[in-house]
Amino acid sequence: NVTCLSYSEDSPHEMAGWRVLTGLGISHRPVDLLRPESLAGLSKGYTTVLHLAASTDTSTNDFTSNDIGTANLLRALAPLDSAAHVIYVSSAAVYTGRSGLSAPANDSTPPHPTNEYGRSKLRAEEIVKTAAKREAIRPTIIRIKTNNRTHPRPKSTPEVLERQVQAGSLAAKLNWPGLVSVSHVDDVAARLLLLATRSGPENVHTHTFSSEALTLASMFQQIYRVRGKPYRPWNIPRWMWHMLSFTLRLMSHIERLLPTGVYNFVWRANLVAGNVLYCEPDAPKLKWQEKDKTFAESIAEIIASGPEV
Repeated sequence: NVTCLSYSEDSPHEMAGWRVLTGLGISHRPVDLLRPESLAGLSKGYTTVLHLAASTDTSTNDFTSNDIGTANLLRALAPLDSAAHVIYVSSAAVYTGRSGLSAPANDSTPPHPTNEYGRSKLRAEEIVKTAAKREAIRPTIIRIKTNNRTHPRPKSTPEVLERQVQAGSLAAKLNWPGLVSVSHVDDVAARLLLLATRSGPENVHTHTFSSEALTLASMFQQIYRVRGKPYRPWNIPRWMWHMLSFTLRLMSHIERLLPTGVYNFVWRANLVAGNVLYCEPDAPKLKWQEKDKTFAESIAEIIASGPEV
């Protein structure tokens, strides 16, 4: 018995998702996590819950659907089965203020978010942990970063990078040094399904998903190659990148003084100037033996598929 709750917004992407669910014979119900009345009457006693809903557009400043929405959802689903496995998809954005950037973040790296998006995801993690103590459910928390897909959403990383290359942007030619962990959405979905088939851990378990780590410069270079365009990088000395990364990290202390749009630009630049989102590969920990789709393969698919219909 599978039920999918989906956002009650009639956007092209949401409606495309509904069509997929209908084609698979999966029942779905439009809801809004910030409107508890839309969650009324949900079935009780589910044994597995996959919670993927989130507000991810960091150019805004309202992320209440991440934390308050999570609380509303768990309240509406209660009581769950006593050994229910609740899998909450969080974000590696909780690591953006971490120290020790020469080593990758892993499951035991202390979270240190530096924007409201990351803080809202961390608050949601705590809400899930509190529910685990209250109801004896078994949660797994997943932290993911950049996900590629054949038809990228507007403002998603592949879509933004492709636009920069098409426009001949200077940003697409700089030798950005920071490593960023990436995965293909199909590989993330397969891992989630693998975890869903396993019994939930007795104590809260945290996984950080990562298939490969690339610099933004190497991502741009691969897009240029697939497009058949010459790639001519602008090389900035490493000491200047170190200085920029240090300055950008300091600016997190004056976040409240800056307009949302300005701070979002600073925050996003920090992600690719240093290794803040460089995460340890998760395949060995999960005993994952399938071959993950690489960023190069993903970009080739995106460009070959053309605009989404």
